[in-house]
Amino acid sequence: MLVLAFDRPALLEQVLASLAAQQPPLDPGRLHLVLDAAYCPYRDALLADPAALDRAALVFRRVFPAGHIHRARQNLGVALNYDRAERLAFETLGAEVAYFLEDDLVLSPHYLATLDRLAALALADERVGYVAAYGNHRLDVAEQQARRDELAQIEHLWGYALTRRHWAERQPLWQDYLALLAGRNYRDRPHQLILEHWWRQGAGVEVSSQDGAKVACCQVLGRVRLNTVAVLARNIGEYGLHFVPEDFRSAGYHLTQMLPLDAPLEALALPDEAGMAALLAADRAEAQAGHRVPPPLRRVWPPQALPLDAAGLVTLLYRTLLGREPDPSGLAAHVQELDQGQCDPTQLAQGFLQSDEFKQMLGHVGLSPPQV
Repeated sequence: MLVLAFDRPALLEQVLASLAAQQPPLDPGRLHLVLDAAYCPYRDALLADPAALDRAALVFRRVFPAGHIHRARQNLGVALNYDRAERLAFETLGAEVAYFLEDDLVLSPHYLATLDRLAALALADERVGYVAAYGNHRLDVAEQQARRDELAQIEHLWGYALTRRHWAERQPLWQDYLALLAGRNYRDRPHQLILEHWWRQGAGVEVSSQDGAKVACCQVLGRVRLNTVAVLARNIGEYGLHFVPEDFRSAGYHLTQMLPLDAPLEALALPDEAGMAALLAADRAEAQAGHRVPPPLRRVWPPQALPLDAAGLVTLLYRTLLGREPDPSGLAAHVQELDQGQCDPTQLAQGFLQSDEFKQMLGHVGLSPPQV
């Protein structure tokens, strides 16, 4: 069992308490905390308070004194920290199946026992890439009870089990993804170039995250991702890399109802042949739908309210033309150009349209930059 964490010790403490309450109890000697670091060399900055990371380590040691802590030397970001955790599981520890949990998912006492059942199913069928038991948070308890033995496609890769088999077959695709992150912080990843990469592979994901990369690998390899319909975990990550309170609440995570259980879900089974074929067909259809529109023409970042100042304009250009957030140095330089009158907004936009990064995105799909 590997728990990935960063700078949210208060949330981590709740997650660890739920692990300590598992029935039957887990072996703490097999529990590993994979903790990222604060200092980012690519930004030459701290991305978190180092004291928060120290508190996270102390919380883990207090709850699981026999557990193992693996601290990064410098900030890796989510994708590389996951890669480190997976290599620890499959290369160092030699596991055939491993469980991965982040610091914002509180588990039902029977989560891991249910995941054991699902992991056995995944080991027995190569068509299964990932399994999880956090369920459909939109359902009330009554509907969950009525559908307690059903499995559905995973929406997000949270609290999941991964087999060595799928990890190994996924490695070439995963390493290609990591190569696109090289030399930059995960938060500054080249969104459009990543989407274009998956587009060329035949995948149709709409996000550039490591979660999206794993889904894309499943689409390319023809693997399903199975989750319980019953809710056996609750997301508490109101604040995080991809969540702010407004998004968290609008998605309804604050209303999650976990199914009360006095035993694990034992009757779970893989879908029959027709059901598996339907899941694979749905994934192929999703990939094909996403593949119809070249990534440079997709709107990666949804419109958001921005202040009508120089920083807001520059941010808007980065999001709409390059499909990513501005890096701090680029933002500062362009804001300075506008503030000092070195260019006007039209000239700045023209510069973006003629940039190598914009041309590279268009060139990958056979388009030419507009004439300005």
